[in-house]
Amino acid sequence: MKSIFLGMFAIFLTACVSSTGNDVSRAGGEATLGGFNVRWSPIPALKSRVPTGHTPLIFTFTNLKPTYSKGVTEADWERRAQKTGMAVSDLKNFMGESAYKGPDGELRVCTYFAIQKGLCGKKLGLSVQKRAAMAQSVLAQSDRCQWIGFDPNYHRLNAHQLGAENATLHVAASCK
Repeated sequence: MKSIFLGMFAIFLTACVSSTGNDVSRAGGEATLGGFNVRWSPIPALKSRVPTGHTPLIFTFTNLKPTYSKGVTEADWERRAQKTGMAVSDLKNFMGESAYKGPDGELRVCTYFAIQKGLCGKKLGLSVQKRAAMAQSVLAQSDRCQWIGFDPNYHRLNAHQLGAENATLHVAASCK
């Protein structure tokens, strides 16, 4: 539970980034590479963990090719709508296309945790080394940040503390 909270806190921090000296809030980006969506953004709260003058970045990876059968039927939507008191159309809007049927038959919203467990989509299946290579490749296209290398210990510490260990990568970069 602590990892989930910290992961959500990190995402919140990246969304609320403010300018400090050099405007690292613009250091984020997004790219598609080999069937994956790769997003990156700064995490100013981790500034003390990287060398002076560098920016802590978090990369998140999403598989663009889900290969699962969600098994959700119209009857499932109607049953859930009755339980919640919502209209089926509102429930579909609220839960979105990522809704899936859990092992107990109940509809659930797909989250990083569920993806990591293979409950609602194809597991990411990217090793830390593969994620690092992809991050280096997409960052090479950025005009805001430069790759300075990968420190597996820095990544491991932050990934463990912030959660989503199998879907993120933490690096220090040189950003304008």
